[in-house]
This record gives sequence, structure tokens and C-alpha cells, in this order.
Amino acid sequence: MVRPSGSNTTDTAALSAIRRAAPFAPLPSGFAYNSLKISFTFNINVSGGLDLWVR
Repeated sequence: MVRPSGSNTTDTAALSAIRRAAPFAPLPSGFAYNSLKISFTFNINVSGGLDLWVR
């Protein structure tokens, strides 16, 4: 986690969402590197909704 929210509950929920998405598909055979940086942004509203944006 690059920047925690300051709320243990929120941070745990975000990490849990990423873990539930695993396993990620393998990288294509022609991909030039052994790893790939993926950024996840979570927007959590006060009514309990969770929006996930991946770029």
C-alpha cells in the first residue's frame, strides 16, 4: 500500500478486494518484462458503497 487512508477498516477492505481479485491472469508471452505495475484507486462513500478504478 503506497498511501494508507488512516482507517484500518478502510485499508483492510481495500487490500481484501485486491486479494479477492487474485490470481491475476498471466502476462502475455510477448510482454517484454517479468512484472507489471498496477494502480488501484478506491473510492468509498459514507453510505457503504465501494467503487474500484483500475488504470
